[in-house]
Amino acid sequence: MHEYHQESFTITKSEMLDFAKISGDYNPIHLDAQFSISQGFQDSIVYGALIISRVSGIIASKFPGPGTVIGNIDWRFIAPIYVNQILTIKLKLNSSEGIKKLLDLELLDDSGELVQRAQLIIFIGK
Repeated sequence: MHEYHQESFTITKSEMLDFAKISGDYNPIHLDAQFSISQGFQDSIVYGALIISRVSGIIASKFPGPGTVIGNIDWRFIAPIYVNQILTIKLKLNSSEGIKKLLDLELLDDSGELVQRAQLIIFIGK
């Protein structure tokens, strides 16, 4: 297993609408840019759970990959993420004990600012 993984992605308005349907969360802070701006934000705020879901997909599909499940998440939301921002995820293997691994995660926005940080305990099957 590699020690480090980095990739970039965006969350689109279409993905936000799909997530609203799946989650039942229609809070206008996520779906109505004018409402979000009236609340002091720059645009609609991406669902935190959607970001966690995207990260789960990266962990299960790419790093470490198939057979991996998340056992625990300690997640910090530092700054808002907006629709269509280019985000860069950095995952680093911190420690390993058998099938149990500790991953450090940093999520940077398109200006390179840290917007989220997490530690995840994952389990990798044989």
